[in-house]
Amino acid sequence: MVGWQQPALPEATRPDYGSHPPAAMHGLLKTMPRLHNTESLQAGSDALFAIFQSSRMQGGDISCNVMQPGGSLAIAEGKGCFHFIEHGTARLHADAAVVPLQTGELLLMPHGRTHRIDCAADAQGPACLTTASFGFDGPGSRLLLDALPGWLHVPGVDRMPSGFPANSADWMAVTLAAIQAEASRPTLGSGLMLSRLLDLLFVWTLRYWLGTSGPHNCQRLHALADPLIGRALALMQARPAHAWTVESLAACLNQSRSNFAQRFSLATGMSPMRYLAESRLQLAAQMLRSGNRRVSQIAGDVGYLSEPAFSRAFRRAFGMSPNAWRQQAPATSD
Repeated sequence: MVGWQQPALPEATRPDYGSHPPAAMHGLLKTMPRLHNTESLQAGSDALFAIFQSSRMQGGDISCNVMQPGGSLAIAEGKGCFHFIEHGTARLHADAAVVPLQTGELLLMPHGRTHRIDCAADAQGPACLTTASFGFDGPGSRLLLDALPGWLHVPGVDRMPSGFPANSADWMAVTLAAIQAEASRPTLGSGLMLSRLLDLLFVWTLRYWLGTSGPHNCQRLHALADPLIGRALALMQARPAHAWTVESLAACLNQSRSNFAQRFSLATGMSPMRYLAESRLQLAAQMLRSGNRRVSQIAGDVGYLSEPAFSRAFRRAFGMSPNAWRQQAPATSD
């Protein structure tokens, strides 16, 4: 449900925030073909944007919050969110860290973990921020989130690093203004419009992060740049109903079973079969909410031989039956 909200500000809650992708990803650097740093960053960036596209980001609630000095906004575990500091100063409390925030700055919290924004008791005035939540329902979301840090912090226009395109911050401001205007005066197609605007904001934030990344982030992207991993993901996403095995995937890639399994696990943090199982269920969840096909048909489309087996797996993953998931489809704004 997309809507403009001004909720009461809750008190602080304890931060409980995981901020780093799997450490095993860095081990892949020792086992995969080396690329020049620039080539690695470009290839990894291309892979990351492709994974984002397959993640199917869905916009949620938009809210405006005004915090007086000493006030706070606690965000419970759930969806990811953006915070834009429209006016004043604030602080992010997450993963035992405290990050100062100033007017014009943007904060992306992609993982949906608990965090808190507050306005210091000795601040000169209130802090005003816009918060937009989002989720993912596509098969690439797990890999996308594993590649991202706990938060991405974009400075205001007057604090952009030298060498970054001068009009980038202006573009961000225009996009945020469009989000606020669309949310405060919803009309035909507002839900779709807001989702696409949040898509743009997410891509812009990724672009900033990639353009200002240090060697540590380049190493993360190098793992995603492994062409073998990209081909394996493409095979599974193109044919989710196929009876894939580690052996058949390795054969398609002209790799030994052990080498393929090791490289895939180090790059993604999971085995090929676990990724396949998760991506099938995410695809099924998306299909259940976007059409009226029978559960048995969807089960077959994502590789399950029987509806009961599919329903059991779906319930384990989502905590409810496929039919219950379909009935709880979120309302969208027209």
